[in-house]
Amino acid sequence: MSRFLTRLIVIVLLVGLLPTSSGYAQADDTDEFEALALRVHLLNQRSGDFTTLPGIELGDPDSQVKPAWPYEKKLTGWDDLERPTLLNIWASWCGPCVQEFPHLTKIALAPDDHAYDVIFINSLETANDAKRFLADQPDGIQIKMDPDGVLLNTVGSVGIPTNILVQPDGTVLAIHVGSFTNAHAALFEFVALHPGEGSFDPADYADVEPTAEIAEFEANDALPIAFDEPIEGELSDDLFQQVYQFEGKAGDIVSAQVSRASDDLEPYVILLDENGERLAEPAEYYYYDPAVKLDGVILPEDGTYFLVVTRFLEADGLSHGSYTLKLTRG
Repeated sequence: MSRFLTRLIVIVLLVGLLPTSSGYAQADDTDEFEALALRVHLLNQRSGDFTTLPGIELGDPDSQVKPAWPYEKKLTGWDDLERPTLLNIWASWCGPCVQEFPHLTKIALAPDDHAYDVIFINSLETANDAKRFLADQPDGIQIKMDPDGVLLNTVGSVGIPTNILVQPDGTVLAIHVGSFTNAHAALFEFVALHPGEGSFDPADYADVEPTAEIAEFEANDALPIAFDEPIEGELSDDLFQQVYQFEGKAGDIVSAQVSRASDDLEPYVILLDENGERLAEPAEYYYYDPAVKLDGVILPEDGTYFLVVTRFLEADGLSHGSYTLKLTRG
């Protein structure tokens, strides 16, 4: 089961089919759009989330969270907006909704820096529960209540968070089901500025493997770690990865476990050799696991090895918090 599926609630029936022909024409900014779409496509494949635009699907084509909005229709009831607007459907009981809320709040409170506004649509929740959550949020954000999930049903989404980008006349430009990361925000920014421009065909990148993206680092900056001696650390938006180094011998069997000490953190770990080649990373990832582990990795030669501790989706991740790393041998 994917990371997103484990924390979605299935609430509606699909109400239509996505168009199969591309609704996006070639434009001067095709390369930019294609790069943004590819990044989102790869992130969605890892997370189990899904993004659609007219004629374009980003993520696993067999995804169970694919929205079913027919793009030839306009969204009624949202046709009097001042400019493109992101409709964020959320609830306080929804983990990824809470996780992305501060990120979307920053966008909402800086309209001059973005091509779209943000309206937060509280859904499938009592007004009292929503108010308790909103009491801790900054003033100035736009809130609307939809306790019965009418909007969610309308666009044919099967889970929250769902983010819908609409034109002032109600034309739907894009829909994303799942966590709205910086990569998704950048793609939606482009679409709001250049509606109908750009193209992307996932088949062109069928051989591109979606993997964790490690930031470049200097070997001398890696922190030393000893076997059987747990070490503590913390990850944030400013420091989304920490690198450790240790000496190993050919044939050594090593394991590494990262345990989260903060409920919000979604830890991830990767083992590299001294040339930066990946030797191991988690084969599968489940957000609810309190720890991730590399188990029984055989080192190929004597030398220096690196453990990169990061959060799921790395620079584009939304989680943060403290962790404990333990390296063992044998």
